[in-house]
This record gives sequence, structure tokens and C-alpha cells, in this order.
Amino acid sequence: MGAGLESFAAGAGRVGFRFPGLARCPGLRHLLTSRGADGAGNLSLSGGRDRTAAVAERRFWCRLLGADPAKLVAGGQVHGADVARIGPTEAGRGAEDPATVVPATDALVCTEPGIPLLTVAADCAPVLLYAPGPRPAVAVAHAGWRGLAAGVLPATVAALAEAAGAPPERLRAGVGPCAGPPHYQVGPEVAAAAPAAAVAPDPDPDRRQLDLAAWARAELRAAGLRSEAIEVAGVVPAADRRFFSHRRDGPGCGRFGLIALLAPTRSGRGRNRPPRTKDARAADG
Repeated sequence: MGAGLESFAAGAGRVGFRFPGLARCPGLRHLLTSRGADGAGNLSLSGGRDRTAAVAERRFWCRLLGADPAKLVAGGQVHGADVARIGPTEAGRGAEDPATVVPATDALVCTEPGIPLLTVAADCAPVLLYAPGPRPAVAVAHAGWRGLAAGVLPATVAALAEAAGAPPERLRAGVGPCAGPPHYQVGPEVAAAAPAAAVAPDPDPDRRQLDLAAWARAELRAAGLRSEAIEVAGVVPAADRRFFSHRRDGPGCGRFGLIALLAPTRSGRGRNRPPRTKDARAADG
């Protein structure tokens, strides 16, 4: 699949984004949130950020998807490779209180309709995975370089395939906005952990340019997904102020979110096709 996101007017001055191919999957609902022109839009509850505002953002986006905000599930992201299976008893963990997140977990897998899953990012890659069946299942993963090196995406693919009873070649994926050239310099020790396709020379001979999206795509391919089943946003947050970026704005910046859930479909109405979409690729794509 090609690169790019569809953007749509979400109301209340907000803009949302979706992966075009995954938006056509009946029974799957998803969106990526954005950073407002005034810096608003943060979805993270940690790091001393405005928790009341973040909860309000979470509620807004969940309701836009037709989901119950009280059932939202978030993991305690630690740049690792642990995957949690989410069911009715986990619904609501981390929705409004960071003390209740699924601890030390960077990926969530669910086969239960109506439970929205959340991952937040500000340069790391938010990744959406979907299995159409026999038992439909959805997953979200937080994939920075440490998580990618630890194997978070192969672990998520394996957990999703098992939950759905489907081989990896039947899965579909979307890699969201994440750090990449020319805005992501790393040392040789980090570059050595990445596949060659994700590393490029840097003007500084002691540094390398790292492409997280290319690394994530390579991991998904190695885990068994078909090339045409992987969508890549083609957006680098450091170069696009519609998204939060730790590298651009520092550690106190907000986090944008990827929210996804399974929902029943009736005559195709569950398809995730918002009105007035357009190509959302950044100029440096």
C-alpha cells in the first residue's frame, strides 16, 4: 500500500487522521489525533501534563468513534516488547487515571468489540494491526527504537494472529507518524540494531540517520505480513506541527494518540470512512 493518511474535520476545531486502506475494513474503527495550532490536543496523562485536558481529549475522540470513553484501555509504555490481551475485565484501565494502566506494556490486543485501545506517541511509531478473522482482532503498539530492537512488533503480530486464529499473512497494519530522516540522528550503537534499509549516512561522520517507519515496516514484513498489507503514514512529526514531537519541542511536549477498536457492522456501516478526506502527507514525507 502507498504512503499517506486521510485527514478529516473532527469538529471543535480539531483534525483527525486515518489510514485509507484500514479505514475500509468493516468492523474496524480507528483514528490518529493531532496537535492543535495552539499546542493543545495532548492525550498523555503522565509527565506533569494537564490531566483534565487530556481526559477531555480522550473522551472527545472516543465518542467520535462511537466508543464509550470509560472503556478506553491504555498501557504503561516502557519501550519494551510486552503484549497484553485485553478483554471485558480490562476495559477502562488507564482511561482517566494513569495509576490503573496495564503496567509495563507497549502493545494491546483485543477480540472484544467496543473496547477502544490507545497508544500515545511523540516521535515513536504508533502501529495499528488488524486481523479480519476467523475471530476479528485489533492491536495497537508503541514502537520506538528500543521497542523495535526488543521485538515489540513480532510479538504483537504473534499475539494478534493467535487471538484471531489467522496466519500473519492475513493481517493488515498501519505505521503512524514517527521519527525519520533528516530529523533523526542516532549513534552507531543504535544504528547497528536496525536493519540496513532503515539507516542512512549523516553529514556528521559519527552519527547516522534512522528511519523508524522503515524499521517498523521491515519488522512487520519479517513477521509475515504481506508488503501490500502495510500502510505507512509518511509523516515525520519533527517536520509537521500537526503532530507532537519530543525531538522538536522537548520532553514536556504533549502526545498524540492512535485509538482503535472493533465494532459491529450493519450493511457495511461500520466502515471507517469519514467525509471530506484529503491526503495528509507532509512535504518531506
